[in-house]
Amino acid sequence: MSATLDHNSDMHDAGEKLQRRESPAVVAALLSVVLALLKLGAWFFTGSAAMLAAALDSLSDVLVSGLNALIIRAAGQPADEGHPFGHGKLEHLAGIFQALLIATSGGVAAWQGWLRVHDDAPLQHSWLGVGVALFSIAAALGIAAYLRRAARALRSPALDTDAAHYASDWIVNAGVLAAFGAELLLDSPWIDALVAGAVSLLILRTALTVFVDSAQSLMDRGLTKEELAEIHSTMKGFEGRIHGYHDLLTRRSGPDRFLQMHVEMDADVSLRQAHDLAEEIRAALEQALPGARVIIHLDPWPENTTQDPHNQHAPARKL
Repeated sequence: MSATLDHNSDMHDAGEKLQRRESPAVVAALLSVVLALLKLGAWFFTGSAAMLAAALDSLSDVLVSGLNALIIRAAGQPADEGHPFGHGKLEHLAGIFQALLIATSGGVAAWQGWLRVHDDAPLQHSWLGVGVALFSIAAALGIAAYLRRAARALRSPALDTDAAHYASDWIVNAGVLAAFGAELLLDSPWIDALVAGAVSLLILRTALTVFVDSAQSLMDRGLTKEELAEIHSTMKGFEGRIHGYHDLLTRRSGPDRFLQMHVEMDADVSLRQAHDLAEEIRAALEQALPGARVIIHLDPWPENTTQDPHNQHAPARKL
């Protein structure tokens, strides 16, 4: 009975954690729908290619954030027999697809800008465009800040990618604002085409950044310099009880972090003592890096390499 209650409690906690990870993506997707509809309406009334480019960018945001909500749910499923290290890499794989979606919207925006070059009709209802652009700048900055906080708290690469995209949106909307400002002050419709082209280039640059970052993570990129410094700081706390560590390997999979290392201990301690100290080190590292999975291999110190010439390691990192 007690085991059943514990299992149900674990399932409830896992469901709540998954819901917390999904919620930011859902909120971002809903807000992007509002922004996309506003921009499409503004494009319809103003005829601005720059506004259409911004609307296409917002539509890609809807698709990306909606996809993130689905991917985060799948990636948050617990490890199973077929996937003992979990499903976190789905978040990085989703980044590749997101980059393709973003690049597609950038290509369409570039095409609309090219068409606008051959259309010298003045923009209509320019003040409407100014108002929508100003609102969009504020909304993009707010959504980016919200997603960035959520990405840090939940250690989600998918949300971090989404935040980076929204963070660049204010530049897109500022360009739209400049196009309408030029129309009002200079009566220069060609600036609309120029801004549409610049927006498309920015969208394509964002797509390339997302693609490269996701591809690097799929290739088991190691942890950041800050995280590595945190590992060394934690290990330094065991100075005097161990003689050093070496062969540190790290990688990231979605919100999860994996690290393994060789730790040098006195050769004459008992197996029980060595095991207990290794468990203490593992717990300290997992506390320093929440969500980390740590594997520790114990090496006797001093190491007798004369008995096995193949038993060679990287030099120990001194504490």
